[in-house]
Amino acid sequence: MDTKVGSARIKFSIIIVAKDVVQYIGQCIFSVITQQYLSYEIIIIDDGSSDGTSEVIELFANDERVTIITTIGVGLGKARNLGMDLSHGLFLLFVDGDDFLSPECLTELSDCIDWNRKVSLVMFDWNKVNENGSISHRETNSKLELHKGIACWNKCYSRSLVREARFTENSKFEDVGFHLVTRLNSRTTVYLKSALYNYRFNPNGITKTNNGLKDEMDVLNGLNEFIKKYPNFDLGVRECIVRILNKHLLSGIVKSKKQDLNPAWQFIKRNKLVAEYIRQGNKATLLLIIICLNFSTLLYWTTEFKRFLKSTGFIRIKNIITK
Repeated sequence: MDTKVGSARIKFSIIIVAKDVVQYIGQCIFSVITQQYLSYEIIIIDDGSSDGTSEVIELFANDERVTIITTIGVGLGKARNLGMDLSHGLFLLFVDGDDFLSPECLTELSDCIDWNRKVSLVMFDWNKVNENGSISHRETNSKLELHKGIACWNKCYSRSLVREARFTENSKFEDVGFHLVTRLNSRTTVYLKSALYNYRFNPNGITKTNNGLKDEMDVLNGLNEFIKKYPNFDLGVRECIVRILNKHLLSGIVKSKKQDLNPAWQFIKRNKLVAEYIRQGNKATLLLIIICLNFSTLLYWTTEFKRFLKSTGFIRIKNIITK
């Protein structure tokens, strides 16, 4: 994609994906258009909002820096890919519609890029905005291990770096494969110890719905895509992939209901990526899967037993006696 609009070269493309975030989308867009650094464009993908988000976005339609695209439920991965295809900037940032940039974000990023001419990836700290409005600082460690810090919103990518990187479509955890490709292909990665992004904890956000193990195992889609593109990865990358898999496996089991575990287990066994790990001798992963599934079953019945005791009044009576 050409990096010029008219005769002016654009430095940053800010890609915003929004769906049903009417409470927050105004602040999100406003945080970009009020940046002191001015060489940027905003591409907003409204992915089928029905709560008034579209009307708020339209308020910015006359700003020549803003491009608005409407899609109908294509999902976060496909919407971001569309934004990349339509972008013109030398560097790209991704912003969720319920989050917002810090006022100095583009200025600090521009200074960093000008100072480090060969940089292809800039990683930076961020703030977590809690439900009650309180803000807590989060560090992005400069020696971050490959399996951590997967989210794309606290990073700035050069166009050359993302040329062959795509987000996984029709899947949760769409940024896992994108993360691995960009981290491994980055020639020069710079870390800024400044909180340039504000991540809002929104339980109803586009990335927050999760129905347990089956949803968590969607992470395999991105990992499979990565392995197809880069089949000859080294031991360090293999370890990273196993850690990502194990993290989502454990998280999914904790969130799952007992009746969801057996079909989810069958799904894992059928998956080619897991089968490949087992075939190549990664018995630790298989053992962990078996242990976790059996532990989760025990945990489920223990919880059910406690619920039964409470319903009969046994636990309440026992507490009274012990007092």
